[in-house]
Amino acid sequence: MQGSDRLSIVKANELDITMIRTLYTVYQPVMNANAVSLYLSLYYSEQVDLQWSAITQATGLYIDTLEQARRLLEQFQLLKVYEKQKMLYLQLIQPLSLKAFLTHDVYGRYFVNVCGKDAFQALLGQCHSENEIPDDAREISAAFDIGALNAWSAELEDVFNTAPQTLSSSSPYFNVESYLRRTTDLVFPQAMRTPERIRRIDELGNLYRVNEKEMHAFVGKAINTETGSFDVDYLERLIRRSPIKIKGVPEDPYSLTPPEFLQWKQPNIPLVDADLKLIEQLLSDFKLEPSVVNVLIEYVLETNDSNLSASYVQKIAAAWSRKGIHSKDEALQHIEKLDQKAVQKRSKKSSIQPNINRESVSTLSETERTALKQRLLNRQKGEES
Repeated sequence: MQGSDRLSIVKANELDITMIRTLYTVYQPVMNANAVSLYLSLYYSEQVDLQWSAITQATGLYIDTLEQARRLLEQFQLLKVYEKQKMLYLQLIQPLSLKAFLTHDVYGRYFVNVCGKDAFQALLGQCHSENEIPDDAREISAAFDIGALNAWSAELEDVFNTAPQTLSSSSPYFNVESYLRRTTDLVFPQAMRTPERIRRIDELGNLYRVNEKEMHAFVGKAINTETGSFDVDYLERLIRRSPIKIKGVPEDPYSLTPPEFLQWKQPNIPLVDADLKLIEQLLSDFKLEPSVVNVLIEYVLETNDSNLSASYVQKIAAAWSRKGIHSKDEALQHIEKLDQKAVQKRSKKSSIQPNINRESVSTLSETERTALKQRLLNRQKGEES
């Protein structure tokens, strides 16, 4: 990242005072003040197309510090970064609510680990004091009267379809804000649009390259209109089981999304839920970049007899995460070093020759000669203990 790099800011929905309080209350202690400063500077920037040098002036932070702050925002899913034609698109994501953060499977545990149980319990107590709608409450809001469209005609439908349906150019894949704007309450009721569900729809749409029309169908199937419930697990299964479409392979296959990359590696074999869940875990829990996940997938398939073993993949992912491997190039360089060490180890082992007393060998019986040969073979293979 350099000060002259061009970037475009795609801002989140309006931040209210509660969200800003959450940034300072729970996000800042587990990230740092620089990360929160960068987030708010991007959000309140009057320019949407600028250079990193402008952000350094606004925050007073050096470029290396900004890079670290940006990584933290990405890891806590407050920022998504896309690249196209030497332009970076920074998409700001709304922070989780206080309760959603503290009860998050990963963030909540990390907060306890960093800030301690007393701080966690104190903030959790604030959540209970907030006004909430009881889970067993029945919504009685008036619904839109569909009868108002009885006079709708084919001519009016043609007029409506002249509205542009393209996604915002700032997001190369699925744009959740555009999707929500174009989705009526009849398809996706406002009461069901919780921050957690919207965030999950955004994650799935981008990971599996779902377009708006497809997402309409998936969300519609996940909603039970009789019970007024939204089955997120069913939505995930529907999207995972939809065919992966690869429209030509780019010059850099590592730029594919991880599901596309795995499908490209096994073109005639459908992807299974276990592999896709594992990929999602690498991205969400281990915080690996998509291109790094692709390198990892390739490495495991080549070294583990085409078997994507979860425990083996997780072990490598944990090691790469600890080593701070953030890019495809870093991952490939790390693998190259591993290969070089393996070659050196094999070369060293093969250069060790046993010292044999040939006179004593000549006095051995046939059975003893056979046993000795077997021992020497085992030793050369590194199998003798």
